[in-house]
Amino acid sequence: KPFVPRFLTARLPKGRKTRFFPCDQRELCIATAWAMVADRHSVLIFCPQRRSVEPFAKAIVDLAKRGSIVPVLDHDPAVLDNAIAIGTEWLGVDSPVLACLRLGVAIHHGALPTPYRKEVERLLRDGILRVTVSSPTLAQGLNLSATTLIFHGLKRGSEPIDIAEFRNVVGRAGRAYVDVEGLVLMPMFDRLTNRRAEWKEMVNSAKGKEMESGLLRLLLSLMARIVRKTKAKSMATVLDYLAGVTAWEFPVLPTENSDVNDQERGRWSGYLTTLDTALLSMLGEQEVPDDQIEAMLDDVLTSSLWTRRLQHRKPAVQQLLKTGLVARAKFIWGRTTATQRRGYFLAGVGLATGQALDADAAELNELLVRANGTILVDDAEEAIAAVTAFAKKVFAIAPFVPDDLPDDWPAILKAWLEGRALAPLASGREDEVLKFVEQALVYKLPWAMEAVRVRGLAHGDLLEGGLSMEDVELGVAVGAVETGTLNVSAAMLMHAGFSSRLAAISAVSQTQADFTTTAELRAWLREDAVASGRDDPDWPTTASHGLWLQFIESMAPERRRTWASTSHEIDVEWDDVGPPVGTALRFVDAGDETLVYAADFSRLGRLDEPLNSRRLGLTLASVGWLGDTIDVRYLGPGDLFRG
Repeated sequence: KPFVPRFLTARLPKGRKTRFFPCDQRELCIATAWAMVADRHSVLIFCPQRRSVEPFAKAIVDLAKRGSIVPVLDHDPAVLDNAIAIGTEWLGVDSPVLACLRLGVAIHHGALPTPYRKEVERLLRDGILRVTVSSPTLAQGLNLSATTLIFHGLKRGSEPIDIAEFRNVVGRAGRAYVDVEGLVLMPMFDRLTNRRAEWKEMVNSAKGKEMESGLLRLLLSLMARIVRKTKAKSMATVLDYLAGVTAWEFPVLPTENSDVNDQERGRWSGYLTTLDTALLSMLGEQEVPDDQIEAMLDDVLTSSLWTRRLQHRKPAVQQLLKTGLVARAKFIWGRTTATQRRGYFLAGVGLATGQALDADAAELNELLVRANGTILVDDAEEAIAAVTAFAKKVFAIAPFVPDDLPDDWPAILKAWLEGRALAPLASGREDEVLKFVEQALVYKLPWAMEAVRVRGLAHGDLLEGGLSMEDVELGVAVGAVETGTLNVSAAMLMHAGFSSRLAAISAVSQTQADFTTTAELRAWLREDAVASGRDDPDWPTTASHGLWLQFIESMAPERRRTWASTSHEIDVEWDDVGPPVGTALRFVDAGDETLVYAADFSRLGRLDEPLNSRRLGLTLASVGWLGDTIDVRYLGPGDLFRG
C-alpha cells in the first residue's frame, strides 16, 4: 500500500504525563526506525538539513532514558572503543552523539570531525551499527546502504530537495547481492494532506528521470535568475543583457527578503565558480580570439552529455544556454591573461576569487612563506601570528569565507595550532566551534593556502628578498592547519592514518621524534621505545591504545602476510532442507551475518559463525558430508574469521 495508517500507536513513556510517544515528526521517524530494527532491518534516517541531525541525537538519548526505545547494539560494546576515544577527544564525554553511539546509533553529518566520521563509517561498513541518522552527506558520497530508508522530510528550508538528490538517496535502500529491493518510508505525523502531496510529486518526478548534465543544470540555474531579473519578454532582451559588462553581477530580485537574498547570493557565487572552473578546464590557459570561443567550446563538448541533453530542450532554451556558456567564457578571457587563467585553474577557483587573490598576492605570498618558515624553526608564536593574519585576509574572499565565523575564531585557531584539546573550549557551543574547525580550518584555510601557493608558482612570483616561491618550503603550514599541530612529525603521523590528534602529539613528544618522510616514520615505528608500545596499554595514551594498534596494523597490512591454504568445517543453519552433499556454495557478507547462496545466487541459509567481511583471500565452499556443515578451503593470510 502507498499509505499505511496507524502503523504505530502512541503511548505515554516513562516520565511523561501528558506527552505521548511519538509526539512529533522526529519522534515518529525514531519510532518507525526502531520498529524496523525489531524486524531485523538496518535503517537509515535521512535529514535534508544538517541542523536537523543532532536534535535527533538528543531526542534518541532522551527517549532511551525514559525507556521508550531500547539500545540496538547487539555486539560487544568494546567494538566501539576506538570511535568513543576519538569522539571524546573532539566532542567531550557528555556529547549526545557519543551517547547515541553507545546505543548502537550512528549520527553522521559534515560538521563532525573527520577522524570520528571515518571511524563511524568503518563501523557501518562492518555492520556493527543498525541505525544511522544522516545529513545530505549521504547523497554526496557516503558509501552506505540499509534495508530501510526513512525520510524525515523532503524540503531544505522552503524548497524541495533536488530530484537527483532524492534518487541518489533512495538508491541507498537495499544491499547489493543481499536484498531484492529496499524499503523507502516517509512517516507523516501531521500536515498529512500536504505531506502526501509532496511525496507523490517527488516520487512521480523521479520516475524515469534521465541522467542530467551537471553543466546544463548549472547554466539553467544561472540563466533562470537572469531572466527573472531582466523580466525579459523576448530572447533578444536576454541576449543583449548577456553581452553587457554587468551581466554576471548578482541579480537582486525585489521580491526576495534579505535572508533569501543572502542565501541566493552565496549560491550564485558558487555556481559561477563551478562554471568558471569547468570553462578553464575545457579551454585551458590558451589564448582564444573572441570569434573562435564558441567554435572551440562546440568542439570540446561534441558527444558530451551536455550536448546530448541540450538537444532535448526547446530551441529557445538551447539558444539561451549556449549563449550563456559562450558569454561567460568571453567574459573570463577578456579580463585575464593565459598565466592568470592557468593559476586560477590550478587553484580550483573562479574568476572573482582569482582576481581577489591576484590583488592581495604579494601580502598573501609573504604570509604563507613566513608561516612555513617559522614552523620549521619552531617559532610557534610567529607561526600562529602569520597563519592568523593569512586567515583574516582569505576569510573575506569567497569561497574561502566560513559559513559561520565565531567572534573568538583567532583564539580557536590558536588553540588548534597549539595542539590543545578543543572540548573545553567548545563546551556549551560544540556545534559552532567544531563546525568552524572542520569547515574553516581543516578544509577552507588549507585550500586557500594551496590556492595561493599554486597561483604564485604559476605566475613565477618573487618574494621581497628576491627569492622565487619555488626556492622555499611551502608545504608544512598546510599540514599544520589541517591536523591541528605545529609539530611536523605529529602532523605527518596523523596524515599517515593515526586518528587521535592529542595522542599523536603525545607520542612524538615522549620520544622526541623528528621525521619528515615516510621512510623516517617507518624507522621511528621500529625503534624499541615505539615498537614496545604495541604491548603497553597506556601507549601513547590509555584512551588511544586501540587506535594505535589499528594504525600499526594499517602500516603493516594483512596483504603483506604470507598466504596459506587451510581447511575448515563450519556449522550452517539452512532456511529449508539443505542441498545435496558436495553442492558448491557462495558466501555473501550481510552486516553481522554471512549468508549462504547457491551458485545461481538463490539464498539457502546462513553460517552460525560469521566470517570476516574484510578477508582478502579466496574461498571454495561446498556442503559437508553430514549435511549440516560446510567444507571450506581458504587460501589467504589467516583472516577468514573475525579477530
